[in-house]
Amino acid sequence: MRACKRTPVVHEKAAAVRTPAWAWLAGLAVLLLTVWGGYLGDRRVPDPALSEWIELVATPIAWVLAGLAALAAVWRDAGEARTVPPVQRATAVLFALVALLAALSAVWAPAKQDALPMVAGVVGSLSLGLAVYRSERSRGLLLGLALVFVTASSLVALRGLGEFAVHFLSGDRTWRVFATFTMPNFLAGLLVASIPLTLAIGLTARSGRLPASAALGLLLQFGCLLLTQSRMGIASLFVAVVLLGAACWASGALVGHCRRRALGLLGVMLVVALLAAGPAVARLKASGDQSYSARFRALTWKGAALMMAARPLQGFGAGSFATAYPPYAVVGFTQHAHNTYLQLGCESGAPAALCLLAALCCAWFTGWRALVASKGAKAPTDAGHGPAIDLRVIAAGALAGSVGLALHSAFDSDLYVPALASALAVDLALLLAASRSLRPGSVLAHTTPARWWNRLAAGAAALGLASYAAPTFAGRTLAYQGLGAIGESGPSVAFDKLVEAAASEPWNAETRLNAAMLASSAGREAEAWRLLMDAARLSPTGKSFYRAGRHLQRQGKMAEAATWFDRARSVDPHFVPNLVALAAAWDASGRSDAARSVYADIVRLHEGPIGTTRAIPERIEWEFAEGYLGLAAAAVKDGRSAEAVLRLQSGIKVLRAFWDARQSQALYGADAAAVDRAAERYEWALAMLEASARATGNAAAAADASAELGRLRDARARTSPPG
Repeated sequence: MRACKRTPVVHEKAAAVRTPAWAWLAGLAVLLLTVWGGYLGDRRVPDPALSEWIELVATPIAWVLAGLAALAAVWRDAGEARTVPPVQRATAVLFALVALLAALSAVWAPAKQDALPMVAGVVGSLSLGLAVYRSERSRGLLLGLALVFVTASSLVALRGLGEFAVHFLSGDRTWRVFATFTMPNFLAGLLVASIPLTLAIGLTARSGRLPASAALGLLLQFGCLLLTQSRMGIASLFVAVVLLGAACWASGALVGHCRRRALGLLGVMLVVALLAAGPAVARLKASGDQSYSARFRALTWKGAALMMAARPLQGFGAGSFATAYPPYAVVGFTQHAHNTYLQLGCESGAPAALCLLAALCCAWFTGWRALVASKGAKAPTDAGHGPAIDLRVIAAGALAGSVGLALHSAFDSDLYVPALASALAVDLALLLAASRSLRPGSVLAHTTPARWWNRLAAGAAALGLASYAAPTFAGRTLAYQGLGAIGESGPSVAFDKLVEAAASEPWNAETRLNAAMLASSAGREAEAWRLLMDAARLSPTGKSFYRAGRHLQRQGKMAEAATWFDRARSVDPHFVPNLVALAAAWDASGRSDAARSVYADIVRLHEGPIGTTRAIPERIEWEFAEGYLGLAAAAVKDGRSAEAVLRLQSGIKVLRAFWDARQSQALYGADAAAVDRAAERYEWALAMLEASARATGNAAAAADASAELGRLRDARARTSPPG
């Protein structure tokens, strides 16, 4: 039987002289992901409002850096004897199983453009966590990586505060800050993960600029969190701060200067709350909005549960929630399940979700047990052997941050956001690293040399991440250049760049859809159709089928277009623009009864939970009005003017709401073309209502419609460009 040995101790003074390469790589990855990784999943094509190229490619670059950091750390340790406690070994195995199950489910995912970023996120986060975990050898490295994370979070918070200041000065005091994230709730998740660690650094730092820097970072982060107005974010942070205090007390660290510092930092939070809590308090008082949000989440979870029950073991494929969920939806569409664990179960199967929960529990159990066992230990005082920090406090901060983010992830799909997946990885890795340093010999385990499969696994992960990132980097760069060239070099140059981007990133259907639009606008219909068919093959989703149908509809091939619209409806039965296009195509093909049936479906959707309970209640989907207008036109055709009046009034109500809120609708994706189209239909509906009301002898309704039509035309004339 092999003898048990203690892990060799590396003298921290020597370790602090030279920072290893893996630490630099890991730190840079953390910085990139925290500052620019705030998008759900991983961006595939440039957004029209995208201002910086780095926003598009930062995430794949960071995953490569994380993979290289893990490989360098494992390679450096090869041949050294290491002791790994059983619970930490189980934690690593469970996280590895999550990555394996996600990768396997990518095989049957309908769209690889959605599956590959999700798998890269899981593998990249685990690689980053493995690299950060190696900081167990040195308090200096551990503190340095923690500082990178909280500093990057402070920079994001500073940008969020600047964003709020701009809106505040313009008169909007209720603005919810986004910073570099697609949603305020995701930004709140990052701050929930970083604030407890920032507090911990402020509590334990003995001297120098760290205490003041931590207080400043706390001020920025907590203020920004309040301005996200995320109710669950504030609640999760409260739980995390209470847990931080309990962990410090259980470990015996909450004494002396730590206790005095805690009172000071809590005072900072109180001052920030008094200054910045106004918008959050106002939102909390809006009970109607709160109940709406709760109802939307509850019904979304119901639909996601139905989806997971359909394929409980294998799931629908990694990254497939947005495309596979619509047939199971019972409320308005959402891109994510608002619950990380439920969404993972839908995509990669219930076993993957259970493995993730078990891994989190194992990590937290390890950290808490180490903190309790360390009670009575003397805090370091000799700065000559590394920074004078108390690892108990750092471990408590990492524990609290990871628990807070995991709790928040039960109400939003946080871990599908690269910045938040990496934040959880950093918190957990710091927790496990500090726990090993706190209890180096308390758990019996055989000391074994690093095995060859450690190198193999780390090498495979790094190679896989590089294989994903290299074509992604090239494809997104070319797509960025192509979309930027539309207004500068012309559509022809833009099209060529997008074709190059599609060739560089062979799984990306979005680039092909964009290129097809350019080709069609230039009259290159054959090329446009080829690109559309490539997109439908790579991503057999409602969006791809809808774009193919629209292409045929513009060419006047209504019967063929209806076939593609019908295919889109089979996979996405609630996408209203597709239903409107399907009804119009069938009507033009002579299938009036089928068209009326679709219009009736649109009305039922609008009057049911799909139309009344939406992810963003402020967003008005004016296309629902087409259901009422289509039925009204059919009623007029059949001579049923009274019914036509009622249908028209219902449709006009939707269009009027959209027109009155047209300025704010730009925030939710309504461009000028959509506003013009809605206004045209609004005019048509009012003119039709006036005629139908006169036909039924309803002079008052006819007069009201005429007056409203005049006001609308005057408003459009004032906003239209001259000439």
